[in-house]
Amino acid sequence: MNYTQLEIMADLNRQRIHEQIAELRLQEEAISRDPDRVDLFSSAMYRLANWMVAAGTSLRQRYEKSCLECPQPGSGNLATGRL
Repeated sequence: MNYTQLEIMADLNRQRIHEQIAELRLQEEAISRDPDRVDLFSSAMYRLANWMVAAGTSLRQRYEKSCLECPQPGSGNLATGRL
């Protein structure tokens, strides 16, 4: 083997070692990551869900109140879908 072949083999070995190190770092990060840790997306979705529940409750109360005050017979509750 001549000098250039040795350099190419050494460079390929260095690249392989760097790839293995990067793979090990990713594995360590995946193992060490806490599954119960709340990230930004999860917390935003939690707040959105709570807001939607609160808004739905207030809408239901508003429509139920207006339905009870309505003098027309046969009108139903739009919030629950019962007509």
